[in-house]
Amino acid sequence: MLLHNYKLEIVLPECNPFAQTVNAIAKISDNISEVLPYLASIITPCNYDDRTKILTFKKEGRSISIYPSKITITKLHDNEEAKKNFG
Repeated sequence: MLLHNYKLEIVLPECNPFAQTVNAIAKISDNISEVLPYLASIITPCNYDDRTKILTFKKEGRSISIYPSKITITKLHDNEEAKKNFG
């Protein structure tokens, strides 16, 4: 198995601390950079930078970024929705 564990962090958007939404950051225990080119080939549309190993795309108005050691999702309604997206 490529992914063994992650730790979920829920934060307010840095650019707007009064926002009505939250962002989720899943810190991954394993480096997943080897799977990012494959994900980039099946997630469309997306942007993938092979140099930095960062994959970004939008889904349902949210920005999702996948890094070698974390995944971020923006514009979640609350903590429960954040947990559900990473559940």
